[in-house]
Amino acid sequence: MSPLVLAHRGGAKMLYNLKLENTISAFERAVALGCSWIETDVRASKDGVVYVIHDEDLRRLAGAHYRIEDTDSSVLDRVRIGGREPMPRLSEVLRRFSGVNFNIDIKSDQAVAPLIRLLRSAGHGAQIRLASFDTDRLVRVREALPGARTSISRNELARLLVLGAAPASMRYPNIDAAQIPLHWHGVPIATRAVIGKLHRMDLAVHVWTVDEEPQMRRLIALGVDGLVTGRPDLAMKVIAQAAHSGRR
Repeated sequence: MSPLVLAHRGGAKMLYNLKLENTISAFERAVALGCSWIETDVRASKDGVVYVIHDEDLRRLAGAHYRIEDTDSSVLDRVRIGGREPMPRLSEVLRRFSGVNFNIDIKSDQAVAPLIRLLRSAGHGAQIRLASFDTDRLVRVREALPGARTSISRNELARLLVLGAAPASMRYPNIDAAQIPLHWHGVPIATRAVIGKLHRMDLAVHVWTVDEEPQMRRLIALGVDGLVTGRPDLAMKVIAQAAHSGRR
C-alpha cells in the first residue's frame, strides 16, 4: 500500500506557498493536489482562541513582534502572514476543510484546554490526529478526548526504542501512529530496524520532514506509512512512480 502524503504546514516548500505556510490558501493548494492529510500546528492566544501557527511569535512570518500566547485574538486577527493572508483560526480551518484529515501538532501548554473545548464542541474527532513532542500535553488530550487519535510523543518514542516496551502514558486507546524524524541528534532514526519495531507494535510510521526525492524513495522502499513533507507535489509524483514500477 502506498504511503500517505501529509502536507507539512500545507506544503510549506511548494513555490506558491513560500512565506504562506499554515494559511487557508496553502491548505487549498494541498487539497487541490489530492492530499487527504494536512499536517499543521496550533497555539492559543491570550484569550483562548486556537490559531493555526507553528512559531511562538510572528516575526518570521509577518514581521510582527507579537507572541501568540501574550496577544488577544482581536489583534491577531488583523495580522497578515506574508503580508497577504490572515492567520487562520482552527475553527475556521476545520469548517472550510470538512472532508480533509488534519494531523495537529500542539505547540504549547496554553493551547491544550482551548483545543479540547473546540474539538468537543465542534465534533471533529474523526478527521484529526493529535500530536506533540510533549507527553503531558498528549496525556491531557487523551484523557479529555478518548475517541481522538493521537501519535506518540518524543519521550514515548525513546522509551519504545530504548526499552522495547510501551510506557504507562501509552495505556490509552486510539494511539495509532509514531511520527519520527529522519535523524535525532545526528543519529538515523528512520531505519529498517526502527520502522520494523514500530510496525510490530501496530503503529503506523510517518517520517518528517521529507522534502528530497532520494529520501522519499528510500523511505517508500522501507515501507513507511506516511511522508510528512513540505513538497506534497513532489511526494505524490514519487509515490506514483514507485507504484507504477512495482506493477511492472
